[in-house]
Amino acid sequence: MKKIRNVLLLLVATLALTGCVKFNANMEIKKDKSMDFSIIYAIDTSAMGGESKTSGETFTNEQKEELKKQGFTVEDYTEGKMKGIKITKHINNIDEVSTDKDAEYSLSGMLDGKEHKDEYMFKVEKGFLKNTYTAKYKFDMNDSSMDMTEDETNFDFENPDVNEKTEEDNNLLTTGEDGSNDLDLSGLSDPSAYANMDLSFNLKLPYAAKSSNADTKTSDKELKWNLMTLGDKNIEFSFSLYNINPIIIYAVIALIIIAIVAIVLMVLKKNKKNELPVTE
Repeated sequence: MKKIRNVLLLLVATLALTGCVKFNANMEIKKDKSMDFSIIYAIDTSAMGGESKTSGETFTNEQKEELKKQGFTVEDYTEGKMKGIKITKHINNIDEVSTDKDAEYSLSGMLDGKEHKDEYMFKVEKGFLKNTYTAKYKFDMNDSSMDMTEDETNFDFENPDVNEKTEEDNNLLTTGEDGSNDLDLSGLSDPSAYANMDLSFNLKLPYAAKSSNADTKTSDKELKWNLMTLGDKNIEFSFSLYNINPIIIYAVIALIIIAIVAIVLMVLKKNKKNELPVTE
């Protein structure tokens, strides 16, 4: 397992140099607190020494089933030479995936075999008229999401040390305290080598964000993070949503009060008119 992990890390490094990996996470939160969440995982398999395979075959059935357990709909994805999957989830009310305690959600660890369906996506501070939500998402380039075989990669999995590595490849791999290798993209001497690698988190809010560490903003309601440059940082943002039910209750009460006052005024006016003396 350790050998396979080391080779996978080297593969990710190689793919980073050729710019043929896509990880697009998209989240849209609406005024009614519903949310649409989707992620595209895709790679250009033709750039890995093998022929391009049919859509979705870079992922195992076990991985797809794991995603379904987390509530995602899984479908094959194809765009040109890019092959992979697209996962989507609709959440009726984000309060269902919120907690009043600190919460951290993993965008990259969904395929690592762990149970994620009960993970909270937001920390919420509840108010009467509106709630404030805070998100902290992590993205780890070391999380493997591809099911790569020897035929797809031209790597010798049984004897990984015989595979040819360039000096730049070696610079991308760092050794941890436990002796395992980790991927460090900061070792790339030329950042433009991975400029075409498409790894992003895109957020659309119904109201302006209260705070965020987004890289770019189309507006205060549309934010984007470049996951390639995220490093050790988390994706962080906060926003507020109005509680519709209390507002509706207040509006109904106000209308009832206005109606009662109007009726009382009409009755008083009518009674006053009836009390006027009749002149001959």
